[in-house]
Amino acid sequence: MKIRLIKASDLLEFAEKAASFYEGSIPITPWRADSQVKNPFSNPDDILLIVAEKGKKLLGYIGILPGIAGKDYGKRLFWNSCWWVEEGSGAIVSMRLLQEFMKITNKQLAFSDLSERTKQIIAKLGFQVKERDGVLFSIRSGLHSRTSNKTNTDIKSRILNFIRFAGLFKLLDIFLNLILPVGLKLESNLNELDIQKLRTPDEESYSFIERKSQNDITVPNEQHFNWWLSSAWLIKKTEETSTLTDRYYFSSLAKNFELYLVKLRKGTEIIGIAILSSREGVVKTHYLYYDKVNADLFFHSLYRQIIEDSINHRIITFHENFADFLKSRARYKNHLRNLKRYTAISPQITNEATDYRFQDGDGDYIFT
Repeated sequence: MKIRLIKASDLLEFAEKAASFYEGSIPITPWRADSQVKNPFSNPDDILLIVAEKGKKLLGYIGILPGIAGKDYGKRLFWNSCWWVEEGSGAIVSMRLLQEFMKITNKQLAFSDLSERTKQIIAKLGFQVKERDGVLFSIRSGLHSRTSNKTNTDIKSRILNFIRFAGLFKLLDIFLNLILPVGLKLESNLNELDIQKLRTPDEESYSFIERKSQNDITVPNEQHFNWWLSSAWLIKKTEETSTLTDRYYFSSLAKNFELYLVKLRKGTEIIGIAILSSREGVVKTHYLYYDKVNADLFFHSLYRQIIEDSINHRIITFHENFADFLKSRARYKNHLRNLKRYTAISPQITNEATDYRFQDGDGDYIFT
């Protein structure tokens, strides 16, 4: 087994050659590599990808996404951006990749979304693992959107694709959404609020985020937004991109993906700001900032803004208070599915700082 360490300065060239070099799976797509190279918190000599290979066979890889810890611009933090091992390669490959990751980053690392299996591994190494309860909430029927990027070639997928292309899912969505009310009980006293949807934050928004970020491990600023908006990890499906993504394990295609900010104002006062994304009608609540005294009003207004776009049919949130709000006001309990997410931070960071707060968009989650 050979271990290759790919620097930021070499990552794009490596990604462009990976498809012709490796037999089978590839460790990164060119557009994801391009985005990681543009990371404003990355240096040219930073290792961004660790690859395990045997000849032209890919055994596994682990990705590194440099960042900063909270508001401390002098303190670097390294997020895990992916961790994959070829089936049958075993724990030796997986642990070797993790050991290299810890060595390269001097153990200044964090995980924003661990699986049950990787959570157990990380916990045994002394990381502070946190469990975050979330919810998947169905606003309305969205069968047509949910099947838009089905690429599997098995019989079930072929049948689903045929039904979709025939327009039957779209007709079923229209019928179900006509007979079933939108899935949350809303109060009517929201007209006094000014709700703005912004492509990029203004200075007022950045100032509010700064005040409300408390001890967040990520505090979005202009550098973050410029990077997030200009360097997508999800692109539209074409014949060329499909050829590559069929060989890449992680998500990389989306027919529709939008990242945006919602600012809610009552009179002259901002009561809350949300950084959201919508992918094929699935909305994720990456960062939420609000005054606690206006929390209920903020959640009501945010939900109303989301449902006003008819393409949106689901919400995924791990923000505890917003998740509780959705659970408490859902018209139908079968529209809710409880989720769990695990985050982790190395003891080398927790020993030096306050107890950081994680939000949904941390690490690479905001790109997906």
